[in-house]
Amino acid sequence: MRGHHAPARPGPVGPSWLGGLLLSAGLGGLGLLAAGELLAHRLTARRRPDPADHPAQYGLAYEEARFRSRDGLDLRGWWLPATTPRGTLVLAPGQEGSLDTDLHYAPPLLDQRFNVLIFDFRGHGRSAGRAVTLGYGEVMDLRGALDWLEARGHGAVGVLGFSMGAATALTAAAHDRRIRTVVADSPFARLTDIVAAGLRAHHVPAPLAAPLARLALWRASQHTGAALSVAEPARWAPQVEQPVLLMHGGRDRFVPAAAVHRLADSLAGPHEVWSVPEADHRQLDQIQPGEYLERVVGWFERFLVELDEQGARR
Repeated sequence: MRGHHAPARPGPVGPSWLGGLLLSAGLGGLGLLAAGELLAHRLTARRRPDPADHPAQYGLAYEEARFRSRDGLDLRGWWLPATTPRGTLVLAPGQEGSLDTDLHYAPPLLDQRFNVLIFDFRGHGRSAGRAVTLGYGEVMDLRGALDWLEARGHGAVGVLGFSMGAATALTAAAHDRRIRTVVADSPFARLTDIVAAGLRAHHVPAPLAAPLARLALWRASQHTGAALSVAEPARWAPQVEQPVLLMHGGRDRFVPAAAVHRLADSLAGPHEVWSVPEADHRQLDQIQPGEYLERVVGWFERFLVELDEQGARR
């Protein structure tokens, strides 16, 4: 897709404090508890924004979007209207940084005559919130975006989500039929799996990674007052009747191919899986930019535009 590309996004565990975590874990049971507490804080802490980007950098017409999540948080983003639009898309970013790194996806979609709404989830960028909830509260954020769009006459939309945003879109689709279809780039199915994979990717021994991930998510749920696992896509996939395109990198360090295929098999509606063998987490558009855009646009044409046209003819 057109625009700059960032390197593969990190998973939910970063190396800057990993040495301290490993040292703590190596001190026995109390050390493991301390490491779990440290990881819980890292998972839920407000994210540092990415370097700023702006629609004006791409010559795009835009409007600042400001709305509230279903639980009342102030969220912000950009509304990017297309010329003679034939559909509306929401771009749902991942759990690191801010929407700025994902803004470059908008221009080629606007070229294909899709309106675009892109916004920061809670605890990210320009939006309010001190805690990231890895999909739990973010579902309420996405539904707040749908409320804002519906008030402006855009009642049925497609969602293009990335990593956590992809997982959030899948869970939200089980609850909100205004989401007509989802393209999910590198979604996770279960939180414990992706946190443990992130730990292993940063050299935490496999026997330690899974129990540490479970401990950290338990503590994170206590800190946020939210049972984070409730919003996992694996739990809600059997209720997702909308068409879903799952996109996955064969070298994804955080989401194994088997998990993506299990998630696909549990979806209630039409679905496809597109895998790029040489791509890491969220690298598909860098490895295969032309095919990436073709598949994304083709999916939305098939399950958003054509369905709207058929409904208009009836």
